[in-house]
Amino acid sequence: MGTIEITEPQRWQTPWSPIKISDCEWIIIRDSVFHPEAIIRRLDLPNDVSAFRVVTWAERSTDRELIGYTRNVELADMMVRFSRPSNKPPWIQSGMTAADWAHTGPPNGGAPGH
Repeated sequence: MGTIEITEPQRWQTPWSPIKISDCEWIIIRDSVFHPEAIIRRLDLPNDVSAFRVVTWAERSTDRELIGYTRNVELADMMVRFSRPSNKPPWIQSGMTAADWAHTGPPNGGAPGH
């Protein structure tokens, strides 16, 4: 492996902690309740040094994009921001049809706003 450039992200209070899914991987949730925004993986480097790689989430690893490397999980979490607000209706943002969206929510209420 070549040289890894460690990034110091702008510090901010993330809304919730990364979710640990294995001994060396975490997922980060931001905008979607349907899939993670990013994946963090701990890399064990020589001389007992660890780095944390952050990539965008995609079902196939070949479709993931590098966000960066940093020194710990907390800083890795701070590297992942929320998406810009969308003018699209929420069912389109979620990948659902309008009819499916209308049937989400409590049994007596349907979609948000009902």
